Amino acid sequence: MSSSEKFSKSRREFLKKSTSIGLGLYGVMRLGINFKAADAADVKSKVVIAQDDGVIDNQNAVVESVVQKLLDDALMNLMGVKNRNAAWSRYFDKKDIVGIKVNTLAGRRMSSHISIVKAIINGLKAIGIPEENIIIWDKADNDLTGAGFEINTTRKGVKCLSTESTVEYGDLIVYGSIASCYSNILSNCTVLVNVPVLKHHSMAGVTISLKNWLGAIHNPNKYHFNAAADPYIADINMPDILRKKRQLIVCDALLAQYNSGPGFNPNYTWNCNSLLVATDPVALDSVGAQMIEAKRKEMKLPSLKEAGIEPKYIATAADDEHQLGTNDLEKIQIARV
Repeated sequence: MSSSEKFSKSRREFLKKSTSIGLGLYGVMRLGINFKAADAADVKSKVVIAQDDGVIDNQNAVVESVVQKLLDDALMNLMGVKNRNAAWSRYFDKKDIVGIKVNTLAGRRMSSHISIVKAIINGLKAIGIPEENIIIWDKADNDLTGAGFEINTTRKGVKCLSTESTVEYGDLIVYGSIASCYSNILSNCTVLVNVPVLKHHSMAGVTISLKNWLGAIHNPNKYHFNAAADPYIADINMPDILRKKRQLIVCDALLAQYNSGPGFNPNYTWNCNSLLVATDPVALDSVGAQMIEAKRKEMKLPSLKEAGIEPKYIATAADDEHQLGTNDLEKIQIARV
């Protein structure tokens, strides 16, 4: 059997086994895709920064119990409730199919921390979402495993898989400056949890929530070679397959990087000890970019604009054509917990 035949067989077997994201999903998607949209609108331009210096211990290990508290506290603040399950229930329904998009290109140290993903899963399970309806995913298997995630394409438990090895890409979508095929995982989910990492990017300026979706298309390298990747990144976020999904953003800022990204460079990292949580990706990226700029200034580095990599795509994402969120810091409510 050729490698392509093995790939096709693997994909068919996965879709056959995974009833929660297979042929029976259409009815669930019709029920769930716009579920609680009004609730999401209520908190659209609020960014919660949850911070605790005890989240990383003296051995540089992440303390999972602290991560869980940071996430729960942030979501309660974002949703305006005082009960953990009420917060998760306000944004998610137990019938949802949840796709957790991680960022795993930079290995264990500078990828989405497993402890954060575990905390998300705990919150989802607490309100009755079955493990089988939760999918951790990224572009490639080797990126996932390199970041410490364990691949699981079986019928049992939380799935962890990549587009390229399992479900492939859909038909070509053209919008503005982009022409790309998007992961079929997006079509199979009713709600998305975007788990980017707060870090510098040598071509795009910063890589946070908007840019994390380059890991959902088949040709991301096509859109990097432009000053601050504008308008490509904003355009990538525009097709309905992304734009019309509910999206909770849980930005991993436990360890952040202010220069020499996106690959891990310990000379330019700092323990930010934080999570940034929002439903507005433009607002979150605007706040995150300001945090990176502040750190660069503290370390006597030029601003991103002075370095020729101002992330203009964030403003483009907020313009009249895109309307993906707000980049006006005066209109963004920043809450600290």
